[in-house]
Amino acid sequence: MRIPFFLLATALLFCFLPLVAGPLYLERKNGRSPSSNLIKVRLSRPVRALLLRCSDGFSCFKLQNSRMRLGIEVTNLRVVLSNRRIYLDGRPIAANAVLLRPVQGLIWFKKRSYRGDMMLIREKSGISLINRIGIESYLKGVLPHEINHRWPIEALKAQAVAARSYAIVKMRENGNRIYDLDNSAYSQVYKGSPGEKQSTSDAVEQTRGVVLQYGGKTAVGFFHASCGGRTEASGYVWSSSIPYLQSRRSPWCSGTKYFRWGVVLGRGQISASLGIRVPLASAAVLSRTPSGRVRLLLLRDRNGRKYRYSGKAFRRKIGYNRLRSRWFRVRVRGPYLQILGRGWGHGVGLCQWCAFGMAEKGFTALQILAYFYPGTELGRYRLRTEW
Repeated sequence: MRIPFFLLATALLFCFLPLVAGPLYLERKNGRSPSSNLIKVRLSRPVRALLLRCSDGFSCFKLQNSRMRLGIEVTNLRVVLSNRRIYLDGRPIAANAVLLRPVQGLIWFKKRSYRGDMMLIREKSGISLINRIGIESYLKGVLPHEINHRWPIEALKAQAVAARSYAIVKMRENGNRIYDLDNSAYSQVYKGSPGEKQSTSDAVEQTRGVVLQYGGKTAVGFFHASCGGRTEASGYVWSSSIPYLQSRRSPWCSGTKYFRWGVVLGRGQISASLGIRVPLASAAVLSRTPSGRVRLLLLRDRNGRKYRYSGKAFRRKIGYNRLRSRWFRVRVRGPYLQILGRGWGHGVGLCQWCAFGMAEKGFTALQILAYFYPGTELGRYRLRTEW
């Protein structure tokens, strides 16, 4: 059956509308061009007031309509939310979002300086402060806080590619949110320009624009401190099993300070963390993932009451820095709970201490990445094709 040309043309138009309107909508709503490499990093949860400083002054723009310039150029700017309106140095602004752009130089917030622009977004509970910055500059503020800048350059380059890939994927996933990542370990630790190091900045520059790719799109570059001898498959940590994030034997971090660890919890800590006030009688791991991480744990107090925890819930309750991973053994010793474990972090993707060990043995960044993300390839990110 022949389809009339005008019907076919109309159908094709509607098919292509989302491709055209989507990025333009993001540009209008979130201040990012469809081809831009600007990433939005939240520096502060919603607050009622904050203070910003720029030695050369900065200009303010509305982030709605046609980005109307507000005509405010100041050095120290006090921002307040009152009666559901943003006030800049006491002046009410009829906008839900404001862009702050330095005349030149850096913007200071809480004793730290930041490159790029700042966005003030009005939310129900306060104002969110978001740093809008080029992704390569962002990475220079990330790497020194995620990996030791004194490590071999090949390990730093592998980390740069993983961190860049992670950031690009988060930009893709959070395209309709007001920010892409925050500045904490839950995203990637980012502390602006003061902590930048020459070695990590060199690693960013030497890998500029390079990302992991799988199936034509940027692959998420999960990483962690130490795998304890074997990485974990993503499906045992999060809801989805990703083909290039499977468990792999990885012995290069053996002997490092986080390969093995131990922690002893007293009655007060057990009570505060787990809410168990009766002394424990026994503890046992009921099941593990194929890599050895705890899936299900059983504690029993002296009154016979049982407490079951998933490995993830148990680690969250004890604390991520105290219980460094889910790969551990547990036993009761008198009033104490003794935990002996391996590795630090979720165990998925790049093991940073293994990357160090591999680089020390002569592995290149390409070989390191190929080992921890099997099936991926290296390419350059193209933001137009990510959404």
